[in-house]
Amino acid sequence: RIGTDEYIKAQEGLIKRCDDIHLEPHSIAISKNIAFIEWTMGLKIKGVGFLYDGTTRLIYDKNCKVKEHRDHFDYCSGTFGNIQVIGSFFQWLYSRFAYSNS
Repeated sequence: RIGTDEYIKAQEGLIKRCDDIHLEPHSIAISKNIAFIEWTMGLKIKGVGFLYDGTTRLIYDKNCKVKEHRDHFDYCSGTFGNIQVIGSFFQWLYSRFAYSNS
């Protein structure tokens, strides 16, 4: 599993760059072998704070070990939302596509 090793290296690199990082779980729903967890992740890099709201889906095998894991979150809003010029532009652009009636 080459991908697993590369993923772990990427996550370790992110954590090393962070001044602070935290994960706060909110709602949890479990049905049979599937779990969903709503969460907020906060991190600081070079003194700049970022917040990401997201959801994780976990699928368990018959031995209750995680066999699938997927995170869903809005990377762009959390990353660019706090930057004055870029954040305003991103919010405008997002509203044009996300709420378009055509």
